[in-house]
Amino acid sequence: MVSAEGRLKQGASLALPPTIRSSFKYKRALYTKFKTMMDSKGTPTIFGTFTCNLAKPIYQNIVQQFYGNTDDILRDPYLIALAFNRDWKDFMNFMRSTWGDKYCGGVTAYCHVVEFQFRGLPHCHFCLWTNKIVDEMIASDVIVATIPQDDDNRYFDEIGECLADLVLRHQIHHCRIYCEKDDPRRGPHCRFGYPKAPRYGPTTYDAETNRFVYHRDADAARVNTYN
Repeated sequence: MVSAEGRLKQGASLALPPTIRSSFKYKRALYTKFKTMMDSKGTPTIFGTFTCNLAKPIYQNIVQQFYGNTDDILRDPYLIALAFNRDWKDFMNFMRSTWGDKYCGGVTAYCHVVEFQFRGLPHCHFCLWTNKIVDEMIASDVIVATIPQDDDNRYFDEIGECLADLVLRHQIHHCRIYCEKDDPRRGPHCRFGYPKAPRYGPTTYDAETNRFVYHRDADAARVNTYN
């Protein structure tokens, strides 16, 4: 801590205001806000993470506009943070209105917190409270573990064409060192149970494992439901 005369005061403590994101007061304010929402509305229906994908046009265009190229897209963290904030707001507006009204009976409340990864890119964790519970959304095939087909009319026209491509790029589990285990009795296997065995019929809840067991055909053996 520095005195008015500019001299360092050793041993003095300083309480940072809640506007400083790394401060205790900031984290305490978020905790109080989220706890109040949990106490009044119960457990949120949906938890998700919104990440910063630098390949999206919103990031490419803003760097191109200011620097004339995208050779070093991370040269200006401030521009990336601005673009991420706009991207996040567009996404949440879509979730609260268009998506929420069509698939979950409307979003009644939400909360979020923005964090920064070690490499410097922001990401946002969010919770949604909806009128429909998870069981209802599973029963109406809003939450599935399948690859969308061309003739599937459950989705919006503007996203139906690219939805299968998104699932194949982002929702397919690839076994790596992180999940591979070598059990003396079972041999090498994935600790998350992929590839999943085909299962036909309605999605059910397994009380022993505390997980939902989804309908999936052989083509969807590696479709994950947690990303």
